Amino acid sequence: MSWKIQKRMDVGTSNPIVARIIIGLSEVADFTTLAKETKNRLQENCHEIAEFLIHADKAAKPLIAEINSIVDDLNVKGVQTQADGRCINLPHTSKIENSRLFLKYAKQALSGIAHNFQIIFNKPYQGPHFHKIKTEFNTIFGQEDILTRLITEDEPWIKQLIELRNEDEHPNSGKPFFSDFDINRAANGYGITLPLFFNGTAINNILEVFNYNLLTFSEEATVLALEKYFMPNITLLEIPEKDRNPDIPKRYTFGLKTKPIG
Repeated sequence: MSWKIQKRMDVGTSNPIVARIIIGLSEVADFTTLAKETKNRLQENCHEIAEFLIHADKAAKPLIAEINSIVDDLNVKGVQTQADGRCINLPHTSKIENSRLFLKYAKQALSGIAHNFQIIFNKPYQGPHFHKIKTEFNTIFGQEDILTRLITEDEPWIKQLIELRNEDEHPNSGKPFFSDFDINRAANGYGITLPLFFNGTAINNILEVFNYNLLTFSEEATVLALEKYFMPNITLLEIPEKDRNPDIPKRYTFGLKTKPIG
């Protein structure tokens, strides 16, 4: 029999997504009382979530950088024109299609988080329907539970992301999904409009927010779910960002709960 190796990602342990989602969450699961089979299923699903997050990150960052670079160029050089100012040269965002890719992988990552809940709690959570999950967690854990509060606080941006992805998959607005830079004459010069989604949201700004939130939410939601099955006397400790190992920048470590004196 031959060994077979297949490289699925071109990033290593120094990538925060790999360190925090694949390595970090696996270590957190090891400190729970969950069955070994459940831990293995969770580990496999976290690996898949990490792949989606990496694809989303690789789609978002070049697009954000390109838009910001064009804005910087406009600020330095000003609006360029032709034909004695009668024709405005509009900048073009060559990577604007990356926004569709980002939303595709982002929604898949969110579905993966819901599947983590399914694995951990043995409940039929299918797809990124966090409004339904929040309602059930309210009933099971209470609205003041830290996991319930996390989902409640993050629900608005998740809803916005899914609405954008749904419009891309099933257009319903009657508008183009996105628009590139636009420049129009104004009383005091020129009015510059950034690339926008169909709902008027600036693409570079919202993708930056989504990209950051996805990693944080993927990690925190899974950790808080796992925490409900921690071994006795185990407590979770957050490593300050400046103190994280750059080779494996995990966010969490573990300690023992201390008993009050007296």
